[in-house]
Amino acid sequence: MDENRRFPTIVMKFADGHSDTLSEAEYDKVGIYLEDNYYHDPSSEALTYLLIRYYNERKHYLDAKEIGQAFLTDNGYSKAVLGELSTTYLATDEMDTYFTLVRKYVAEEKIVQAEQATVIPFPRKRLTASSEEMYSSFLDWNIAEQLQFLQNVRFEKIDSYIADFRLLLKTETISPFVQSIIFEILQENHIDENITVQKLGRQAVFNPVKTPIMEENPFIQTFFSILKESLENDNPSLLMQVTDIVQQHLFLLYPFSLEPEEPTLWAQAYYNWISTMYHTQPIKRIAETEELERAQQFIEQLEEAQQKNLS
Repeated sequence: MDENRRFPTIVMKFADGHSDTLSEAEYDKVGIYLEDNYYHDPSSEALTYLLIRYYNERKHYLDAKEIGQAFLTDNGYSKAVLGELSTTYLATDEMDTYFTLVRKYVAEEKIVQAEQATVIPFPRKRLTASSEEMYSSFLDWNIAEQLQFLQNVRFEKIDSYIADFRLLLKTETISPFVQSIIFEILQENHIDENITVQKLGRQAVFNPVKTPIMEENPFIQTFFSILKESLENDNPSLLMQVTDIVQQHLFLLYPFSLEPEEPTLWAQAYYNWISTMYHTQPIKRIAETEELERAQQFIEQLEEAQQKNLS
């Protein structure tokens, strides 16, 4: 972050987490200063981060999302901006969108090693945990804090955390989305050992090295090809909606997958489910069967689980 920028004293108090020492008039001046300077320098990471914080504290979440997304689009990955946006999206019950943002920009940043020693300036406190206390501390944090910790860990050596990650992947009381991110971190660090994963009533053993990432899974690639082929020309907006929903469901499940891995079956199941939601005529690729009905019921279960774990 552009640390060389000099801020007025009241802004530095706000930046250092001492908003409670500011009068209401001073607090308003902080907002005016940040907004005015952001207008002239929207590419400043420090200004963007602090203005998102200010908007979060004021509960101006739409403004926070707008400037955060604009910064990421124009400038790429930022630990600080993504870290503060977790508070925004948690407050608006849109953590599914936040998970998508994190995965997109972290994936782009994997090739950048220079930031490995950089510490994310967390919104309220720096979240750290020794290997001895990590598991219990992690369970005490809310989802936003858990995600912030995992973002930081993503650019560090994780050897001392592997045992705790093993436990967390078997702990169904935490968000399955968070478990998916933990498994991805194990993959990124090429952990070549069998790991038990328990989530959404399922339990199985996976080896992170031998488990294909979602984007390279042949079943998922074929599944999305069928969706695109059927909807791209006739209803592109519906294609975008279906794609977003399917991606969220698949990430909720990961490293598990939809079973059976029959792309045409699941494409039809999602067509039917979406058509029910939007009262449209479903695309018919296969006949109605008990297997198709079970697939649709499972989609409904995934949607319920997603809403439960994002609320």
